Amino acid sequence: MDRGPRIAPISDFIKSELARLEDKQFEHEYDKPVAPVSEFNDLFRSAFDEVWS
Repeated sequence: MDRGPRIAPISDFIKSELARLEDKQFEHEYDKPVAPVSEFNDLFRSAFDEVWS
């Protein structure tokens, strides 16, 4: 960011976002959605079968 002239709107936005988030507490534990992995595995394998067969 030290290269070239300062772009005031971008620099101001970054500065304000850093200040806003500086004291924010983020939850470390949260429920993650579970993807249907087996269905994606089947799709991936069938795509390989189609392309490489």
